[in-house]
Amino acid sequence: MQTLVSKVSGDSVFQESSPFDTAQTTNGWAVRRECAYPLYAIFLIYSSPHEWKRRAAIRDSLFDERDKAFFNWTGVFLVKQSPEDSVHAFWTRLEADALGDVLLLPNGNQDASPDKLLLGMQWIQRHCSGALYVIKTDDDIMVQPFVLFQYLTNNVEPHGRSLHCTLKVKASGTGSTTSLTRGGALDAVPREADSSAAAGPMLRKSCAGRAIIMTLPNLHSIVLASKALPSSLGLKTSYVTGELAVAAGLRHVDLGNRVAWWDLEAYWFVDGYQIFFRLRGTFDATTLRRALWHHSFWYEALENDRVRELLSLRPKKAPFSAATEELFY
Repeated sequence: MQTLVSKVSGDSVFQESSPFDTAQTTNGWAVRRECAYPLYAIFLIYSSPHEWKRRAAIRDSLFDERDKAFFNWTGVFLVKQSPEDSVHAFWTRLEADALGDVLLLPNGNQDASPDKLLLGMQWIQRHCSGALYVIKTDDDIMVQPFVLFQYLTNNVEPHGRSLHCTLKVKASGTGSTTSLTRGGALDAVPREADSSAAAGPMLRKSCAGRAIIMTLPNLHSIVLASKALPSSLGLKTSYVTGELAVAAGLRHVDLGNRVAWWDLEAYWFVDGYQIFFRLRGTFDATTLRRALWHHSFWYEALENDRVRELLSLRPKKAPFSAATEELFY
């Protein structure tokens, strides 16, 4: 069988200029080094400057070095910079410089600055295009890694044209409030060709931003669509995952009840059906996250033959020769 060889010449792959490589922005140096090799997935996690405890808990669970190597994934925190004279600005910049997994985004006027999701997607396109999947979450979202891996393997085609998320639906022209779907049957609702009043309002679909799954080709398509439209429009996640996604030719797949929003749904999350669970409060997002990750998920995985068989299919890290600077995969 023919072996594919990709030349990697040290840090030369990082020398390309980037809009993030400025004196005001830290560019996630540690994640960029991990992205030099093929990855199964990369996480984009929204976080606030003062939520350092949540980021520490995620580094001790989802981003633990052993777990990143096991699943062959990595992730970066997207943090809007605090005002320069604030204490959070100093500590967040120190955290970003020391750990290299924080991307500090410009703290411009919210009404005039691009959406964080779009900025993060542009960063991945430039620095981490070797990943297979992109998963966007918030720092209060818990991920069930084995259920996520199973869902990606069975439901998300690497070259498919779809966004997987909890859908938000709004009838255009009615002024009605946005609603969250739960059942996964929204794509069965036909979009009428006739836009007249008799045909009824047109449904506008977008993603709730707390949990979004996409592939790299989908990410490239959305970023390309954003360049063809006025930049002043790309301000909200709902626009990026709605109008831009439609312009890129993507369809929406509703995660429905695979996302747990309320504490009453915690049993189904621990039982291994739901992929994402929202942790409410600092205790849940820190202490409970660590307990579930280290004592519940891994124990169940080691005792479950089906999970072990599924994990045997996971992509392994590509062997790398430091002597010849060659990456084999």
